[in-house]
Amino acid sequence: MTDMMEPSRAPEPFLKPYNPEERESAIGDLWEKSGYANPDVCIEKGITKPDAESYSIVLPPPNVTGTLHMGHAAMPSAPGRTSYVINGSTFRGEFAVGGSILHRFRGDTPVALGIGFSFAGNRNNAFKVDAATGIVSVDNSLALDWENAP
Repeated sequence: MTDMMEPSRAPEPFLKPYNPEERESAIGDLWEKSGYANPDVCIEKGITKPDAESYSIVLPPPNVTGTLHMGHAAMPSAPGRTSYVINGSTFRGEFAVGGSILHRFRGDTPVALGIGFSFAGNRNNAFKVDAATGIVSVDNSLALDWENAP
């Protein structure tokens, strides 16, 4: 019978607490360079179909916390669809007239493969991402770029 590995004998990387600053910048850069945050690139590379059905989310997300979580994109509505988050409400949750695409992500692979997304309009820290949980939330809706969101 093999003895359990003592914590002091574990490989060094496993002994340190996870520090998102060490890795997430490089991962984010890699994701941006890949182009997979853009559904048009996914279509060009054959990852998804050009006629995939669309799915839209108004902002702030439709829950009491105003927190956008991957469930809004991945379960059950978005797989197989081009997904958009639309600037369409004020900081009090009132719907605005019109609206523009704030960011988009693609969700037509199995949920286990994950969904990537990027922000186009996060000037002045309109959004925040909790490094521990990955939860994206509207932190300052007054800072959203309502005029120039793609």
